Amino acid sequence: MGNLNGTSALASSFADKIGLSSFGEFMGLLHDFGKYSKAFQSYIKSSAGKIEPDDDDYVESHKMKGK
Repeated sequence: MGNLNGTSALASSFADKIGLSSFGEFMGLLHDFGKYSKAFQSYIKSSAGKIEPDDDDYVESHKMKGK
């Protein structure tokens, strides 16, 4: 959770320059929200070798990189 809070604090400090620190903080918290989806977790775990090719959740991560 420290990484999420760090991103939030950093975004808040950037947005504070235009008077929107609270908005920046909120956006920082939302920044990684999509990474909690099952599809993204399957992608990460597959690319790290934590899911075997014969597992149901396995994806061919090299084909999905950057998408």
